[in-house]
Amino acid sequence: MTHTPGKWRLGNNRDTVVTDPDQNTGITDIHYYGGKLVAESIFSGADRCLIASAPDMQKQLNQLAEVIARNLTAWDTSKDKTQGLWPEVYLSNKHWYKKLTGEEYTFSRAIKKFNI
Repeated sequence: MTHTPGKWRLGNNRDTVVTDPDQNTGITDIHYYGGKLVAESIFSGADRCLIASAPDMQKQLNQLAEVIARNLTAWDTSKDKTQGLWPEVYLSNKHWYKKLTGEEYTFSRAIKKFNI
């Protein structure tokens, strides 16, 4: 899933979230909103802050997915299953891997996806 790139922040208007402008953004939008508009008509301050932090949260979730993938592949390559992850942690990691990546965990795909 892709999103509008850049660091998102609160805009000039009290109900907007913006990012840095690019060449395709009209100059009046930049002055009015304070950047390239990502969202508007957000009346709750807490909602605006949550939306503005979404790209950073996505980056952290991607890092978490990589850590989980590394745990799962380490377990799969371990010769002694009594050392390392407990089976219930392994199954929980598989569940979270699917939630974070949108796909079932497979050893070969995880290695390719995260360059392990």
